[in-house]
Amino acid sequence: MKKAFIYLLVALMLLLPFAGCKNKNKTPAESGTTGQGGTTDDNLGEKKFDGDFTIFARTDTNYEYLGNLGGDSVDQAVWRRNHAVEERLGVSLNMIYSKGDWGSRSDFLAKCRAETMGGGTGGYDLISTHSVYLGTLGYEGLALDMTTLPGIDMQKAWWNQNLYDSLNINGHVYHMVGDIGYTLYEYMQVMFLNETKFVEIGNDLEELYELIDDGEWTYTKLFEYAATFGGNNEGNEDDFTFGLVTNVHAVRASFMAQDSYIYRRNEEGLFYMPESIPDKLLSILEQGMVEYNKDYVYFPVQWDTGAQVGNPIFKSGRALFYSQMVGEAAEFKRSMADSYGVLPLPKYDSLQSQYLSLCRDTVTAVLVPITTKNQEKTGYCTEAMAMYGYEIIRPAYYEINLKVKMMEDPRYSAMLDIVRDGLTYEPIESYLLEDCPSSDDFIIGCLWDG
Repeated sequence: MKKAFIYLLVALMLLLPFAGCKNKNKTPAESGTTGQGGTTDDNLGEKKFDGDFTIFARTDTNYEYLGNLGGDSVDQAVWRRNHAVEERLGVSLNMIYSKGDWGSRSDFLAKCRAETMGGGTGGYDLISTHSVYLGTLGYEGLALDMTTLPGIDMQKAWWNQNLYDSLNINGHVYHMVGDIGYTLYEYMQVMFLNETKFVEIGNDLEELYELIDDGEWTYTKLFEYAATFGGNNEGNEDDFTFGLVTNVHAVRASFMAQDSYIYRRNEEGLFYMPESIPDKLLSILEQGMVEYNKDYVYFPVQWDTGAQVGNPIFKSGRALFYSQMVGEAAEFKRSMADSYGVLPLPKYDSLQSQYLSLCRDTVTAVLVPITTKNQEKTGYCTEAMAMYGYEIIRPAYYEINLKVKMMEDPRYSAMLDIVRDGLTYEPIESYLLEDCPSSDDFIIGCLWDG
C-alpha cells in the first residue's frame, strides 16, 4: 500500500508541469444542472436543403444510424428518425463507415485529417465516433464550434445539459454527446444487483431502496453489503462467488460518482493539477486499496468492458453486485434465472448533493469538421438528427426497450432516471493529448498495486 501511495505522489508531481493545457467553463458539480433539462420546442422552421448530408461514423456502433423497417422496434425507430430528417430538410442521409474502436483510433483519425487538412475534399459534414479520441481533432483546430452553427441550440433537451457543461471550453463546444446516438443510454454505468441472492442471504431489499431514496447509498454501504456474499474461494474457479464484480472502467466511473474530479479548473477556465492530493481523493484511494483487494471482490486488470468475464459470473448467480454498462441487461434478461435490478452508482457520503454517473468513455460523440461544405445545412441537419433521435429513438430504446423489456420491476424506471439525470463527464477525458496525460491510469495502477 505504501508503494502505491508513493507511485501516486510521483505521478501527480510529474503531471503538475502540464497544468493549464486546456480550458473550459465549469465542472458539472459547480454548474448545478440536471441531466435532461432543456426545452423541446422546434426551431428548425421551414428550412430546406439539397443534396447529401454525409456522416463519417465508426462501424462499431453503426446500428445508431443504419435503421431497418424490418428490424426490431429500435431499428425501426432509427429508420424513422433518418426518414424524418430527410423529409423535413430535403436532404439525403449519406453514411460512410470505418472501424473506430479504441485500437483503431489512429486509422480513424488519419481518415478524418485527410478530409480536413491540405488536399481534403470536405466530404464529411459530421464525424461520429468514440467520445475520447474524437476530441483530438478539436484540439488540433480541425473542428468548428458547434454553438456557432445555424440551427443548433445546445439548451435543447436532446443535448444532455450535464454533458454540455462538461464538454464546453470557455463557451465553445467542439464535440458533443447527445440523442443523435443512443449509446448515450446504452453505455450508462450502473450497479446491477442480484435481488434473489440479496434476499436469500438475509438482506432487506426494501431497506436498500429506502437507502437510495434517502440519498444514503454510498460506497461504504456497498462494500458492507458485498461482504455478506462470496469470498474464501478455493477449488474450481467456475464456482467462485463474489460480493462485487467490477472492472477498470467501472472503477474509473466510481471517482466521478463520488464527485472526485482529478483535474481542476481555475477562474479563467484553465485546467490545472492541484499542488497536493485532495483529502477526498486520498480517502477514496484508501478505501479502494483495502476493499478491491478483498476476497469477495473480483477486479480484473484488463482495459476493456470486463463483460466477457463479468457477465457469466453475474448471470450465473455468483455475484451479488456487478458494476457494468446498463445495456448488458439485454443478456441478463435472456439467460439469467435470478431476479436482478439496477441501481445508481453510490455516492461518496450522504452529504453529496446527488447521485452522479458516467457513460462508458466509448459513448458516441459528434464533431463538425472545419471543411463541411455548407455550415447552415450541417447545423440544421445535426440539430434535426438529435431532435428526432430524442423524439423517436429515445422512447423506443430508453423508455420501452430498456425500462420495460430489460427490467422486471417498475421501480427501475425511477432508478434509471436517477442515473440519466446525474450523467457527467471527466473533462480531461474529452481529449487525448500527448502533453496532458490522464492521471486515471496512475490511480488505477495504485489500486492494483495496493
